[in-house]
Amino acid sequence: MGEPVRIIDIAERMIRLSGLEPGKDIGIKIIGMRPGEKLFEELFDKLETRAPSGLEGVMVATSAEFRWPTPRCG
Repeated sequence: MGEPVRIIDIAERMIRLSGLEPGKDIGIKIIGMRPGEKLFEELFDKLETRAPSGLEGVMVATSAEFRWPTPRCG
């Protein structure tokens, strides 16, 4: 996944790539988080087992086995 990147840095870079200057040609308004927004993305579930994949920085997730209840007939 790589290192975390600040959203403000991405916005400024996009403005510069468009040939404009941040704060002069286009303003950036920081409004904070909205309800329901996350700071971090969970990549693995609590019930998953993680193991190395053989590639640097890449993990393999093995899901926990789920057993469905046996239906009772009669």
